[in-house]
Amino acid sequence: MPVLSHFRRMNTGDTAIYLDYNATTPIKPAVIDAMTHAMHCHGNPSSVHSFGREARKLVEKARDQIAAFANCQSTNIIFTGGATEANNTILRGLPNVKTIYVCASDHPSTLKVVDEKNELKIIPLLNNGLIDLDYLKQETAKETEPFLVCVHAVNSETGVIQPIKDIAVLTHMNGGMLHCDAVQAAGRIKIDYLDWGCDFMSISAHKMGGPQGVGAIIAGDLRPFTPFIKGGGQEKRRRAGTENVAGIVGLGLAAELAEQEREDYNARLLPLREKIENHLTGLNIGTMIAGTSADGDAPRVSNTVNAITPGLKAETQLMFLDINGVAVSSGSACSSGSFKASHVLTAMGYSEDDCHCSIRISMGWNTKESDIERFLSVFDNMVSINIKKQA
Repeated sequence: MPVLSHFRRMNTGDTAIYLDYNATTPIKPAVIDAMTHAMHCHGNPSSVHSFGREARKLVEKARDQIAAFANCQSTNIIFTGGATEANNTILRGLPNVKTIYVCASDHPSTLKVVDEKNELKIIPLLNNGLIDLDYLKQETAKETEPFLVCVHAVNSETGVIQPIKDIAVLTHMNGGMLHCDAVQAAGRIKIDYLDWGCDFMSISAHKMGGPQGVGAIIAGDLRPFTPFIKGGGQEKRRRAGTENVAGIVGLGLAAELAEQEREDYNARLLPLREKIENHLTGLNIGTMIAGTSADGDAPRVSNTVNAITPGLKAETQLMFLDINGVAVSSGSACSSGSFKASHVLTAMGYSEDDCHCSIRISMGWNTKESDIERFLSVFDNMVSINIKKQA
């Protein structure tokens, strides 16, 4: 059965088009097959008998796959229940850290978890979505005690790619540590824990064709942190609880496939991104693409378009597109439904009115050119109807 074939328009029976990959990706068929096989392995990875050893072998194979994917040692990897747990673990579990710097456009799982024992400082953005390196350099130079800088590699709403390697150099020069949320980068750009110079990194399976509910922390062997989930001795006593064997298998294979397919992924999706952006801006209705700026365009991943069309509310766009069989988003999935002004776009200097007119189109491994043509056709129809209403 083709992936997504079960999503049908109620009124026509046409297959719906899914363009919300940054919220979650459809699981790749090979990953489903691997997880199904793993579900038949019912041993506990901590057991010493043959059933437990078989489960352990599956977990360690996945650990090796992720190590190859992220350019780290397999001993650096701690499995978690997702990237939110991974981010919480690092931001709440570092001893002696007094100040935590978090990028203004970061995910809520970093922006909202700093507790009262730490001072939170927000790193501002330039208008194109890149962080203000001058601010970070000046502020961290004042630090006299251990501090942490937390920056996402790729923004989920705009696709802007942050200069993680430069941030790491600056952070370490002033005596700090760097945590990188690499969730939206996985499969889109090369993930390189060692070359980037990160102290900590988090990844998630469901953003790269794997299952929901499983992720990992990548941390140097000598980097101490207090476990967020305590109990048994699993994951070198850094994350208690029996390992989710099938989920971990899915994460490992998803990571391996994402790296194998990355060049083809980008070669296929970049022209589609450009087609969307050229079409929307060519309509002459004032559409702006987040990440582009008079100060210079930011580097962005190939799969993401954040389009702001003044006067056309996001909820109107989402409902019209959905009724016509096209699924997109209005910013981060963790904030969708509320239609509050995006904290990402606000930090980039967009007005609240503009933020309310933003939609995110995000593509992935199963996106076809015909999907984009259909989206553009529906969008054109929506604009035409809106113009007639205003006339």
